[in-house]
Amino acid sequence: MQILYIDFLETPYHFLEVFSFLTVKAKNKKKMNLRLQRLNFSWNSLTGSIPSSLSSLRSLTNLNLQGNNLSGRIPVDISNLNVLLELQLGGNQLSGPIPDMPLSLQIALNLSHNLFQGPIPSSLSRLTSLEVLDLSYNRFSGQIPDYLTGMGGLIRLVLSNNQLSGVVPKFGSFVSVETDGNGGLIYPSPVAPPQAAAKKRKSIVVAVVVPIACVATIAVFVVIAISISRRYYRINDEHFHSGLEISQSPVVQGKVLTANSIHKSNIDFTKAMVAVSEPSNVVFKTRFSTYYKAVMPSGTTYFVKKLNWSDKIFQLGSHELFGEELKNIGKLNNSNVMIPLGYLLAADSAYLFYEFAPIGSLYDVLRGSLGYSLDWASRYSIAIGVAQGLAFLHGCEKGPILLLDLSSKSILLKSQNEAQIGDIELYKVIDPSKSTGSFSAVAGSVGYIPPGNELLLG
Repeated sequence: MQILYIDFLETPYHFLEVFSFLTVKAKNKKKMNLRLQRLNFSWNSLTGSIPSSLSSLRSLTNLNLQGNNLSGRIPVDISNLNVLLELQLGGNQLSGPIPDMPLSLQIALNLSHNLFQGPIPSSLSRLTSLEVLDLSYNRFSGQIPDYLTGMGGLIRLVLSNNQLSGVVPKFGSFVSVETDGNGGLIYPSPVAPPQAAAKKRKSIVVAVVVPIACVATIAVFVVIAISISRRYYRINDEHFHSGLEISQSPVVQGKVLTANSIHKSNIDFTKAMVAVSEPSNVVFKTRFSTYYKAVMPSGTTYFVKKLNWSDKIFQLGSHELFGEELKNIGKLNNSNVMIPLGYLLAADSAYLFYEFAPIGSLYDVLRGSLGYSLDWASRYSIAIGVAQGLAFLHGCEKGPILLLDLSSKSILLKSQNEAQIGDIELYKVIDPSKSTGSFSAVAGSVGYIPPGNELLLG
């Protein structure tokens, strides 16, 4: 047994009971725990504390317990998982001191949306290979420690919505730092003139400030005049306003699909559309879509994917029909598949919301354009993840989902070891009769046909 995964428990269960039952069952089948590499119990209704017996799974590389109702402390024995690469504990009610973490952590350490408090522990500085550290939505206090700047592998640090104070240390330009929701933080100014010099130039400052104030006043009136002529709408999954406009095209339908309360509270459609209007937020493009980076007011980042209906290869049918299809897809749950969290449908475009994949596409990583280098262990993990995602899509209860164009451009990386298959919704909107020859109808669905083989279909 290499992977143990539980999908949506409707009834709350104590985590220790579930864990004990499954591990005993595995032993009875002579599939020893020591071979288990991935354990995913995320987004269920598990209660109780994390058992220390979890540390017996010495081959564990990925542990995902986020989105449950777990409480109590993280067991100190967790440091014994010395090959663990990813630890997801966000969205629980964990508290107490944070123990030493496995030094092997590389992909992510997520402790967000819990009840941790006090200073950020110094033991985290030992995680020199860690790429993503998320401590947001807790009660951490004190200063942001300087030692975090010395974590050489860090590319994303999320400290939003805590009680941190003091001066924010300077991180490298390659590190994305999110600190919204901490009222006591001080962001150092690059220029800080001495007090004495400021007094001597008081008259000069006055002479400069007065005309600037006049210009600013005029600018404010101009902004107000422009603002009055526009309409702004905040959209959510319960109250949708059809008046929102995207690039002069009115929105006709929109909804948050996910049942995850964290995403539901974070997603702001209006803020996302502002991000989409900025060309600088384009992350990459595929054959059928454009991916944008959108940072929400909470500090959480999402992908917004734009499909352009003006492309003749798309067949929408109706907004209502496509909306229903997206709702069905939104109910899927697999860590190796990009599942839409929400959508907006306009007259000429569709905008789909996804969890952000900070690494980007496999295509760009393999080309070396993003500065990442994949070793064979990472390539193997990515290949396994893609295979598992395909098996999940082909085995869906309501019928298989057949991908149109699986390529390295449609595979997104949340980390150097975690792959997700994208563009799964395209099989519902591509019109094969208007394609360039790469796609044809097969048994009522759309699938890939090598060029020149179309005649074989009769």
